[in-house]
Amino acid sequence: MKRNRMLPILCAMLILLALAGFAFAEEANENAFSLWNKEAPALTSLLDYMKAITDIDSPDYIPPEDRIAVFDLDGTLMCETDPFCFEYMVFADYALSHADTLPDDVVAVAEEIVGAAGDAKPEGMSTRQAAAAAVAYKGMTMAELAEVVERFKASDAWGFTGLTRGNAWYKPMLQLVDYLESNGFTVYIVTATERNIVRQVIDGTLDIPPSHVIGTEYGYTATNQGDAADSEYTFTSEDTIVFDGNYYGENAKTSKVDAIVREIGQQPVLAFGNSSGDLAMEIYTISANPYRSAAYMILADDEKREYGNAESAAKKKADYEAQGIGTISMRDDFLTIYGDGVAKATPQGESPDASDSPDHINVSYLGPEGTYTEEATQFWFQNGETLMPKTSVHDALLDVQSGIADYAVIPQENTLGGAVINYVDALIAATDTYVVGEVVLPISQTLMGVPGATLADIRTVCSHTQGLTQSAEWRASYLPEAETVEMSSTAAAASHVAELGDKTVAAVAAPGAAALYGLDVLATNVQITDANKTRFYVLSRRPLEADGLRRAVFVATCEGSQIDDILVVLHDAGLEIVSLHDRPEGSRLGKYHYVIEAECDTGITDAQTQAVSALDGVRFAGCFNMVEKRPEKTD
Repeated sequence: MKRNRMLPILCAMLILLALAGFAFAEEANENAFSLWNKEAPALTSLLDYMKAITDIDSPDYIPPEDRIAVFDLDGTLMCETDPFCFEYMVFADYALSHADTLPDDVVAVAEEIVGAAGDAKPEGMSTRQAAAAAVAYKGMTMAELAEVVERFKASDAWGFTGLTRGNAWYKPMLQLVDYLESNGFTVYIVTATERNIVRQVIDGTLDIPPSHVIGTEYGYTATNQGDAADSEYTFTSEDTIVFDGNYYGENAKTSKVDAIVREIGQQPVLAFGNSSGDLAMEIYTISANPYRSAAYMILADDEKREYGNAESAAKKKADYEAQGIGTISMRDDFLTIYGDGVAKATPQGESPDASDSPDHINVSYLGPEGTYTEEATQFWFQNGETLMPKTSVHDALLDVQSGIADYAVIPQENTLGGAVINYVDALIAATDTYVVGEVVLPISQTLMGVPGATLADIRTVCSHTQGLTQSAEWRASYLPEAETVEMSSTAAAASHVAELGDKTVAAVAAPGAAALYGLDVLATNVQITDANKTRFYVLSRRPLEADGLRRAVFVATCEGSQIDDILVVLHDAGLEIVSLHDRPEGSRLGKYHYVIEAECDTGITDAQTQAVSALDGVRFAGCFNMVEKRPEKTD
């Protein structure tokens, strides 16, 4: 018998191919987890698990159709210290930006959330926030809520530099999701956040279909349904589905298990969470499972790159592991959390003067660049301070409260438009900040459009509500048919017009915005009067001493009938009223917050501020001097 000389060669080739395949698989795993510490016990156990359950010859093999993984969202896949979960913050931002159109109790919940920034989550906030948010979003379509979420995703993440809220994902966990999906897993997100919000949050980041998002439920109705029950009303072609203002309970703890049974219909084999709200889902996954299963909790133990607590995380680790649940350490297992260029700004709750560069000043203000607030900020701060534009007043105030910024500059009142209500509400809610300065700025509104546009082309005018109010009389004369669109700021309006590139759309904004955004000036001084001015407050966590300062501000919370008594005390203390703004307190009719600014020509004294703030319901909110910028002379 002749020996087959090719057989050894074929065997050798098969061995080489097998070794090459193994090496390729190892290299693939290396690339798949490039943001992980390769020595992480959690990573080792996950890779061992995957090797076992994907090997068709293994007793632990799981068919692809049964490879189900469930993930929590906040604190598991994305930032939860912003300063609270995404849903809280998008609600607070929306509610405070629409305080004049929402019920007082809804706004009060938003104020409580913002007021607790940098501190513990308020007691019972989960259910109160969800109920308030359901009311705030009442009447919105899914698409309209998606727009709210998308705008919020573009805002700056609290407590970090170089990070927006929409990019605040734990990058190593995103790699894990990709790895699971590439190995035949179907991934679901099971969260306490309202599911439509989550669907928009993950858009552009995770390749997970909307049907695989399970969350808290808000109620829906058809626009023409009225009070009729769903079972008694037939949807028509004239209808649109909108939120109905109801809330049906938080999807947390055992509710997550119920939702998995109801909506997935089979037991997961992998689960990932980070808190007690996820524990039921984790235990359900690994209990009496016909397949090899595993569950992991993310430990918020990184105190340098995140707002973790190592001591608390160590206790949780021991508790979880005692129940058969693995743990993933953000501190030890992640090579990065949010990626390059992102850093924790200042330790949570730490004062700005505890930073490494105490002489350097950071100032947050309502941006973007080109706003009147930026102009006021530049006028007050002229010594090389770092000026940081923010997408909302609330973001600027959060920077001060967290220690990212030493100061914030926000609009307060306009000659023509009156108090800037949303910002007054933000000031009332920021109980741990003080007014330390005031800038009075002359406002010269300018109409601007894309290059080549003329006044005759304009059909739509965009601006902040104050810009629209201040230019109303001029527009009635020169653009009577033009529609108006409200924007978050005058500069945002200018930016929008530039991006749109439509000759029929113009913006009312500060003169400098035209050059900044490449627009043509179509008309100048479009405000009602040349006496148009806006007051801006400069705020800090550290109040100034009263000695030598001429103005003080107080926040009073009382029945409307009691305000006269407070004004009498102010007068008896030698203080004259400069301004008085009232806002609903939110708990019942007839009770208000009052922002009272007073002055004394001879200078405010501590005795005066103490006499007023000693009254029940009155909070001292700072002493300061006012400066006014003179209008520039133009031809």
